[in-house]
Amino acid sequence: MNVPIKIGFPEFIVTAIAAIVLVFNYTYVQQDPQIASDILFAVVLIILGFVLSNLGKFYKQEDHVDAVEERKITYWFTVSLAGSIMISILSPFLNFDTVQTTNLPQNILTTIAITYGILIAVGEEWFFRGFLGNLILSRVPLPSLGSFLNAIVFMAYHSYVYHDSNAALVAVLFGGYLICYADFKTGRMITGMLTHMSVNLIAVGLKIVTPVAFALMAFHLIPAFVFVPICVLPILAKKLAIYLSI
Repeated sequence: MNVPIKIGFPEFIVTAIAAIVLVFNYTYVQQDPQIASDILFAVVLIILGFVLSNLGKFYKQEDHVDAVEERKITYWFTVSLAGSIMISILSPFLNFDTVQTTNLPQNILTTIAITYGILIAVGEEWFFRGFLGNLILSRVPLPSLGSFLNAIVFMAYHSYVYHDSNAALVAVLFGGYLICYADFKTGRMITGMLTHMSVNLIAVGLKIVTPVAFALMAFHLIPAFVFVPICVLPILAKKLAIYLSI
């Protein structure tokens, strides 16, 4: 079966980093119940995306990313990110009113930024592109049409947040289209993951992150770069050996 959007080692590394950062943050910061439920929801999306993509036989592991793929990923990441930012500027939403940020402690602001900027973006990519994107693109002959259908479902899903803002829904529609189409053009889900996280972090940052919260967020990212290599070191060694053919 043709798999339009492949999933492999880079996608799992990004997911692992997001999960470890959130676990670290969740352990040492007293959580708001709403944030905790959103973290759980994002985890459910990741699991659903992985399980359904396997059940639908859409999961195709591609570990090796060659130089040509790297250039394609870089190009389409830049295009989709620039397009998403432009759409956001033209449709003034950047609205996270579902999260009350007034007078919240800096550690809670940091948790909000990490949760909505990273983990939810990763979860949505697993479900809406890893599973649903492959489901639609493998059945619709025109990639642009398939990407647009995927974006419509993505917009409908976001309507519970932006139901009172048509501008926000339009931004989500076109942003979802760009991400899905970029994934298709590169054949990798990592492209959409990077774009989605970048857009979310910019949006959340502009809304809530103060300099102190930004510094705390950077501090909480440190464990990812300490513990992720330790956790995945055996896997990395194996993949490197295969890559170098040794």
